[in-house]
Amino acid sequence: MPETKAAYARRLQEDFFKKYCEAPDGFMLRGVDIGCGKGIVVPEAERYDRCINPKHDGTTVPGLVPGTYDYVYSSHLLEHLRDPVTALRNWWNLLKPGGYLLLLVPHRDLYEKRTTLPSQFNGDHKFFILPTRDELPVTRSLVGMLNEAIGVYDFIYMKLVERYSIECVIRKGE
Repeated sequence: MPETKAAYARRLQEDFFKKYCEAPDGFMLRGVDIGCGKGIVVPEAERYDRCINPKHDGTTVPGLVPGTYDYVYSSHLLEHLRDPVTALRNWWNLLKPGGYLLLLVPHRDLYEKRTTLPSQFNGDHKFFILPTRDELPVTRSLVGMLNEAIGVYDFIYMKLVERYSIECVIRKGE
């Protein structure tokens, strides 16, 4: 995804990769990038994308073993899914205790600058996203979807990045 590439320099400067994708000894942790397309978060991450598994859009992740990943990363995929809550729940189940869910999604007011579908930039968007506020039926709250899908998690951060995206990191408890 172009968004992943655009975030690379900032993430490098912020030690994002060291914090969430590397072990203390410098070796890369086991991670999967769901919906990666051509732009994977780090070269060592496993790829899970329609180009690899065309029958699955990322809502379900057959072939990936629950409880085996140190991080799950997804950039600009959630808004394309009909059932994002199920997707988040499935992605969360892939994580080991202490693992990180790393999300990047478009912010409705910064990306779309509108409140009604269809998206002016991507006709496949099923809904818009705001950080903490639902405006149903078209706009979903990222925190609301996480709470519905997961319930209990360690909130690391949520911030606006790259002019129009929301980046969110949460951690699975031990």
